[in-house]
Amino acid sequence: MYGDTELVFDIRIDKAAADWPSVTFRNQSYTEDFAGKNSAAYIFVFTPGNIEFYRYNNGVRTVLCGNFPGLESMVGDVVSTDALKFNEKNTMSITTRNEGDGVRIILKINGEEVINLLDNFDGVIKKSGLLRNNLTAASH
Repeated sequence: MYGDTELVFDIRIDKAAADWPSVTFRNQSYTEDFAGKNSAAYIFVFTPGNIEFYRYNNGVRTVLCGNFPGLESMVGDVVSTDALKFNEKNTMSITTRNEGDGVRIILKINGEEVINLLDNFDGVIKKSGLLRNNLTAASH
């Protein structure tokens, strides 16, 4: 379980047309999907040139950075960046740190800071959790 920490790892994403490559963190379940009815997690979703950032609480999606039909983004639009290189090795750093009534979340890819925000909205995940990578053909 990881709480206030910086996780640094290498990742290579070989993008296929139907994939939904992503990384979840502060995942609250060992057994249930991050979007499950009894779980909660943060998730970065990677597409060429863009990163979407969501939080799930008991199966309900909150858009932090991105666009999803019928949901308002709490922070902003999809994050545009060319920092992530598909089909190549990338070094990723995810920092989470509880700050007051929220969680500071920082994503760096290949040394470039691409996201730095404070989630202090209803449903913030302040408890330690798991880190997982997800490659799936279905979007949640």
